Amino acid sequence: MRSDSSNNSNSVQDVRMDKENRIRHLLNRQGSTWQLREMALTRGGLVNAELRQQIWPLLAGLEDDKVPSWMETTAQLFEPTTEVYCEAEDRERDLIRRDVGRSVLFHHSCPSPNSVMAPDDSSVALSIKSNPEYTTSTLASVLTATISAPLEDGDKPHYYQGLHDIGGVLLHNLDYNEIFCTAILRKLCQTHLRDCARETFIDLQHFLNACLLPVVGMIDPPVHETLLLSGVPLLSTVLPWLLTWFTHSIHDEQDSSRLVDAFMASHPLLPFYVSIALLVHRKLRMDILTTELDDPSSMHFCIQNLPSRIKSDWSHENSGLYLSTQELIETALSIMKQVPPKTLLNLVNDPGLAERMVLLQSPPVIVAPSSCTAETCSRAKMASGVSVYMATQQPDVVGKWLRPFGPPPCPFPPPSPTAQPTRRPTTQLRRIRNRLRQVRRLLPKTREGWIFFAYFSFIFLYSLYDFIHYSWVLFATRLATRAH
Repeated sequence: MRSDSSNNSNSVQDVRMDKENRIRHLLNRQGSTWQLREMALTRGGLVNAELRQQIWPLLAGLEDDKVPSWMETTAQLFEPTTEVYCEAEDRERDLIRRDVGRSVLFHHSCPSPNSVMAPDDSSVALSIKSNPEYTTSTLASVLTATISAPLEDGDKPHYYQGLHDIGGVLLHNLDYNEIFCTAILRKLCQTHLRDCARETFIDLQHFLNACLLPVVGMIDPPVHETLLLSGVPLLSTVLPWLLTWFTHSIHDEQDSSRLVDAFMASHPLLPFYVSIALLVHRKLRMDILTTELDDPSSMHFCIQNLPSRIKSDWSHENSGLYLSTQELIETALSIMKQVPPKTLLNLVNDPGLAERMVLLQSPPVIVAPSSCTAETCSRAKMASGVSVYMATQQPDVVGKWLRPFGPPPCPFPPPSPTAQPTRRPTTQLRRIRNRLRQVRRLLPKTREGWIFFAYFSFIFLYSLYDFIHYSWVLFATRLATRAH
């Protein structure tokens, strides 16, 4: 058994080293953004913190030819200022000071027994435990600088609880480089996290209420029906997943960094599809289907703990109770292929919301370079969420949609004068549907149950027939007596 475990460990290390060498080879090539995205979406992601320090700025849109400009601009955010902050800004800064001490990454930074860490990551984890004051103060400086100035589009980002968890993962992998971490986090607040960093979550909540359950119903009707009958408020569980990119629910920095790799390399809606994948994955859906429908608290607890079943891509644990991060991402990409982001526009049915939300603003059509083929960049094309054409193109065009979106074309075509409004079920039909679902819950689930159900149904129907027959005979006898 020891020899088998050692062989598995050696094979995992060989795969890691092979992928690390391939990523380093791509970094030396010009115009390899698509291939790097593909690497971020395959097993192991970007492997370690050293590679992420080179690739994350590229995925965030920090171009190499403009390094001095964005570094100088970001460094100016850390300079002392005499500006007087308003009450709302003071409240945000006070919230940052309180939240950085509760960052999940700093409390769970030791490697878990199921994770396989890179040799250079263990020293970083130990340094976090040994100097928590430095890490929390550095994270507080990064978050304060992130919200201190308007973004490139002129809007000023707002701090929200959960941004500190994402910032902690970025800071941990970027070797606590404040300027790099702040620059990437501000880019994310302008693109992927733009709807989260607004003053309120009203638009995001409206989007989840309109799209979450319908998409689950398209993918897995039994899970959809169970969630609907349980009455559990999914919004209270799924919204924190989107706000934190699951970094608050997953207590392993390797797994959190692995998901950040995928989210930065994909369409901003990928966290939404990953949330649905957690609900409908074949290894997790039975937890939902077997939970008591009459106890919403149990269903809420079950759904809330689903991220704890995620294990590292390099884990030696082959239990059917857990799923690897790669399995989860593959399931999410499959759902994105079945229900692409443009389909969600029909579910929202609100042109104003689609214009305000970055999540619903389709980036322009991507023209991939000739080096990106269906075999080498299949996941990257699928995760982009938009039409991708294979053509010979200059490398600087690749991945341009990730460098802020800009004003996209109107996602809704002008309404046709002859267009008919979407017919919705009436209140009476909804009541009938709910009644049928309640009756279905009362039906037996096993063969023995159906036998008992049929037996007692026969006894009941026979007794009813006997009662009706006896009453009719008695009524007919009385009528004959009165006639005579």
